[in-house]
Order: sequence, then structure tokens, then C-alpha cells
Amino acid sequence: MTQNNDQNIGSYDFNDELQQMRRKKARKARKRRITIGVIVAVAVAVTLIVVFVQMNRSYSSYSIISSEAREDESGAEYAFYKDGYIRCSGGGVERVGSDGEKVWNTVHSMTSPSIKIRGNIIAIGDINGNSIEVYDDSGIIGHAETQFSILQMEVSSDGLVAAVLQDNNDSYINMYDKKGEYIYSIKTSIGGDGYPVDIAISDDGQKLAVSYVKTTGKNLETGVALYDFARDSGSELVAQFNNFSGNPVGVVEFFGNDTLVAVSGNNVTYYSADSTKEKKRIDIDGTVNKVIFGDDKFALIYSTGNITIYGSGGNVLSNVEEETLYTDYRFYDNRIIMKSDTSFAVMDISGKFVTKQDTELPVLALVPNGPKNRYFFINEKFIQRIRLT
Repeated sequence: MTQNNDQNIGSYDFNDELQQMRRKKARKARKRRITIGVIVAVAVAVTLIVVFVQMNRSYSSYSIISSEAREDESGAEYAFYKDGYIRCSGGGVERVGSDGEKVWNTVHSMTSPSIKIRGNIIAIGDINGNSIEVYDDSGIIGHAETQFSILQMEVSSDGLVAAVLQDNNDSYINMYDKKGEYIYSIKTSIGGDGYPVDIAISDDGQKLAVSYVKTTGKNLETGVALYDFARDSGSELVAQFNNFSGNPVGVVEFFGNDTLVAVSGNNVTYYSADSTKEKKRIDIDGTVNKVIFGDDKFALIYSTGNITIYGSGGNVLSNVEEETLYTDYRFYDNRIIMKSDTSFAVMDISGKFVTKQDTELPVLALVPNGPKNRYFFINEKFIQRIRLT
């Protein structure tokens, strides 16, 4: 009897110790989870603070990462491309990577080259000349020679190029594929369909918008024509918009494949390219000096220096009162880079200026180089990679 009682007591002590060990392990595991959770929370908080500080930081000067003497021709144009840039002059085209190293270059002969970039495609046309070149990130992929002089051109993300050509009183809008092969042509005249002021093509290249002016008797009319090339009949005029009260439409642009934006002297109008109906109209109060477009946004630059940024649906993203009117404005992702002869500035789409700086040498271009505070600074003498500080 006594032996049995001792056995029961020993078994009870063993079970009690086992339960205590399990409770200790559970407490340790719980403490470990809490510790890990605190560490993760702190890390996330620190990351958010760093991101917030970086996003809201402003810069007053810059340091030079690397510098090289400019050896290109006078009048060369620079355009952002894949964290590097495209340099184009009358003598050739060059792609420079994000590290400042040359990726490829080609030689050509143009009098007044103009660069248009959309997605991966680069189109270069000789304004008042007869040559069009198409490139991608690997180099040249197509070339076209036009019968008449080139007035302007646009390119789609698929590499289709629309060019306005001039022949005395007649104008032609020609479309070429990315290899430079001719696809179609639309003929216009000042006394007929009208003289093209600006053109735009959709991302897929299947829709073309043309703002025009034309004479009717002694009157001058203005409007926008919309063509669709995805139909069996080929190029088809599907809509004409003439509700601009005689104010010339200086700029047309597509957001994607459906939304068409037309900017006149006193309003901005959104149209559906599919239903050909007006979607929204925004009245302009003041004199607009420049209109610039990004992928899904655009900005009106007023003659006073003020800037209003709109989203692709017409919503106001920011309205900035600014006293300085710069000579050049360009969208790069979610920032606007602006420059004058001896100054530059960078503003994000919220309306906050990241930097405003004066320079000793004339500014030719300021091109993003990856991070928000890094740029290629091309001035009169040097091409420099800089870091805002």
C-alpha cells in the first residue's frame, strides 16, 4: 500500500515538472514573438520615417559625382531614357546609361533633329528636313525618308510614327511603322479640312487626333478631328469636335488609348475616343504659357509662373503659386524639372519644390539619374552627374 502511494506521488511530481517546463517554453516563445514584433515594428517605423524625410527633404546645393568635358555639337538635345539619357545632334545619336557610360551611338546628318520618346521607343525627325529614325534600347531599328518637309511628329509605344508634312498649301499626315515602312496618309489644306496645328496618337497607334484651323469665307474655324485606323476600311474620320468658341486648340494628347485631351485658349476638354463624347471640361482662368504632359497627368504653366497639375481624369493634383517663369518645363515620373539660362528647379506633383538653385554656367539640361536626388547636369562646358545636397 505504501509502495503504491509513493509511486503515485512520484508520478505527480514528474507531471508537474513537465507542465512547468512547457509553461516556461511557452513564455519564452511568447517573449520571443513579442521581441521580434517590437523589432519589426521599430524597423518599419524607422523605414517610414526615413522615406518620409527623403520624400519631404529639400536641397539647396549639389555635389559632383563625376564630370567630363562636353565634346558634342552646339544645339545638341538631351532627353531622359531609362535612368540615363539620349543625346541627339545634327551629327548623330547617342544613348548614355545610368552610370554615365555610352551604350551605343549612330551617325546621321540632320539640320534640326527633334526627339520624341514613348515607352521603350525613340523617334527622331529632322524638322524641315525629310528624315525619320526609330530606335529602341539596343539602337536603330528603322528609317524613313519623307517626300515633303517634316513639320512635327509623334510616336506610339509600339513604334508607330505620325508625321505632319508640308507641301506648299497642302499638308499630309503620314504614318510609318517602326521599321520606317509607309502605312497611310491623310491630306489636308487650309481651305479644306484644315491646317494641322498639333497631332497626337494613342498608345497603340490606332487612333490619331488632329487639332486644326481652317477658313470658311472670311471666318477662321478651329477644332479637333479624330481618326480610327483599327477599322476594316482603314483610316476613318470618326468624330469632329468644334465646340471651342473660336479659340485655337494648341495642344492635343492621349492618355492611354481612350481619353483624348484638347487644350484651347480658354478651356481643357476631355473626350472619350471610343464613344466620341465629351467627358469633362475645365475652364482656364488666365494666360497659359506652356502645357506639358506626363504619362497620366499634365500641367498648365501660366504666364505669371503659377503651375496647376491635373490627373488623367481632370482632378487637380496641385495648384502652385510661383513667381519665376522658367524657359523649359518637363515631366519626369512624379516630378517637374524646370530650367532657365542659369537656374533650375525640381518640384514634385504635390506642389513641393525639392530644390531651387542658381548656377554659374548656362544650363542646357537637367536629366534624372535614378534616385530622387541624382541628376545629369549638362551645362555649357561639362556633363556632370550630381547629387543634390
